[in-house]
Amino acid sequence: MRDILTADEVELILCYADMDMKAMPTANAMHINRTTMWRKFDRIFSQTGFNPREFWDLYAICKELEKEDVDGRKK
Repeated sequence: MRDILTADEVELILCYADMDMKAMPTANAMHINRTTMWRKFDRIFSQTGFNPREFWDLYAICKELEKEDVDGRKK
């Protein structure tokens, strides 16, 4: 998954999960506009097939990123 996503996208996904999927706190923490965040989510969805706006898709992305960290792949 990390070979598909940019470091900024990974950071955004993890921040969104940490903020309990709340848009404004995530956008504020990332210092971006909420509209920019949604466009980045659209790009992530088109590249991965997982929609970060949906709980189970976000969960799947986070689990895959966690697995890649444990396996020693790219960080």
